[in-house]
Amino acid sequence: MSKLVVLEARMAGHGKSFLAGTDRPTIADFKAFQFITNFLNGNGCAVPEHAKTRLRALIADHPLYARWVETMSGELSTYLANGRKASPV
Repeated sequence: MSKLVVLEARMAGHGKSFLAGTDRPTIADFKAFQFITNFLNGNGCAVPEHAKTRLRALIADHPLYARWVETMSGELSTYLANGRKASPV
């Protein structure tokens, strides 16, 4: 069973916009979204285009998860538009 199936079922069970069944994003949403954005946008990751295409198809097959990705993209639109700033070490 894929993680998308689990997340899709969780979202279907609670009917809320975010993974933890909340009306606002939680740390769970940010962590899960970070994985997706790194994978699809190549933020420091060398991901082949065929793998990105496959992930996009998997997301499209899970409409609640796809809606969550869109919602998180909207929540973080300013951050995503400005790009990540390097963290001091």
